[in-house]
Amino acid sequence: MVKMAKEFFDQPIEEKKVKRDEGNYPRLVPARDNPDCQELRNISNRWPQYSAEFRRISREACQEYSREVKKLRLLELASLSLGLPANRLNGCFIDQTSLRRINHYPPCPNTYLALRAGRHKDFSASSVNTQDDVGGLEIRRKSDGEWIPVKPILDALFVNACDIIQSLKLVAMGEIDPAFIQETEYRPSFKTIEADEEIPLIDLSVSTPGDTKEIVSKIGEACKKWGFFQVINHGVPLELRQKIEQVAKEFFHQPMEEKLKVKRDEVNPMGYHDGEHTKNVRDWKEVFDFLVVDPTLIPASDDPDDKELRALTNQWPHKPSELRELCQEYARQVEKLAFKLLEIISLSIGLPADRLNACFKDQISFARFNHYPPCPAPHLALGVGRHKDGGALTILSQDDVGGLQIGRRSDGEWIPVKPIPDAFIINIGNCMQVWSNDLYWSAEHRVVVNSQRERLSIPFFFFPSHYVDIKPLDELINEQNPAKYKEFNWGKFFASRNRSDYKKRERENIQIDHFKASE
Repeated sequence: MVKMAKEFFDQPIEEKKVKRDEGNYPRLVPARDNPDCQELRNISNRWPQYSAEFRRISREACQEYSREVKKLRLLELASLSLGLPANRLNGCFIDQTSLRRINHYPPCPNTYLALRAGRHKDFSASSVNTQDDVGGLEIRRKSDGEWIPVKPILDALFVNACDIIQSLKLVAMGEIDPAFIQETEYRPSFKTIEADEEIPLIDLSVSTPGDTKEIVSKIGEACKKWGFFQVINHGVPLELRQKIEQVAKEFFHQPMEEKLKVKRDEVNPMGYHDGEHTKNVRDWKEVFDFLVVDPTLIPASDDPDDKELRALTNQWPHKPSELRELCQEYARQVEKLAFKLLEIISLSIGLPADRLNACFKDQISFARFNHYPPCPAPHLALGVGRHKDGGALTILSQDDVGGLQIGRRSDGEWIPVKPIPDAFIINIGNCMQVWSNDLYWSAEHRVVVNSQRERLSIPFFFFPSHYVDIKPLDELINEQNPAKYKEFNWGKFFASRNRSDYKKRERENIQIDHFKASE
């Protein structure tokens, strides 16, 4: 194998072209990563063509090497080590999509500027590697994160357990429920974020008319570029935030039987819940939700022909005794900030300040306590999976632990949002993106969890009235800028999204992209 590989890589670059061999052994893989797509496509090997003899030798060598590696029975040994039957996982590999790779690393003139392979984790079940006597492989020690070189040993194979095996170990030991595992969703991003790439921090205090104009401009630019920004001097008393954070922690630290006394369900989605799903994967968190307007009317179902309404009401626990009063006062204060921001955003797109206020006359806004306990496998689970908020605005208070990450509009890189004392994190939701006809951006975001510390956050979701129909604003539409979305009813949209919080659905959760206008 080694001799054949070196002979191949020593060829001139023009000789390394390979042509697909239709006679090889194809494998079926999904055609796309869309979970609703059932289409499969074939992938097959390509073998060097510059010599029929070399083609035969290289093909036979690779196939023989694969057969010998399989004889190691590493999968069965891993199953036994977890206390499972030896053949417990064999059925997962009947139509396996395993592959072999030959890596060639030419000499590098500046070894301190480049890596042969950047830091990463293999996401399969296991990897079996052979390396020559040059070395270069390093692994990161679990105990302290130090990089440890792997010394080449003659005739030895280097084996590493990958993400799938790690998740099975945690499941077998009872440390993590398989429902939490983000199978392809979460890969840590190690990219260093420069200070000037952080989301904007905007001071809302006003001393002169010029200050207002500057605030409007800054928020408009933030909505275009990021869909996120932070605000200070916002008017919500710091003392109130501190009190509500403390009472939220007291609630979550109670025994489970106390929290379950106000457990929410599909009929009444206000109260306590510890099994929320985002994009069909369970979140690593527990929540407590409460309405701004109690009771609140919403559609009884997402059926467009069903005109029935139902009333949502808050459930308040007996302990802590001051929780209800603090929640109601917090909701009133943050609601004032929400209307203030709504008016600034309206001004930023050239509309009257009160242009959108009527959409919130009978709002279905609510606030939430998010509690993220420490997670034994933070690289396998997410506090909240990647998603976009459905409403107009979200106003978020987070503690000093951090964990919120947003998808940058320009390239999709995950950018951590740095906690700033007494600041609120603001992001615009789907409604605002549609109203602005894609001028403003509802950014994807997620929450990573911490292996050592719990995290608390309090989002306020500013939602329109159930009878409001969402479409691009007429003032922004013309021949040069036609409507990019079809009209949809907010109440029906909310009803559909709400149902997916409790269990996996057979189809993708409704998104605003489903209402994109045809070209």
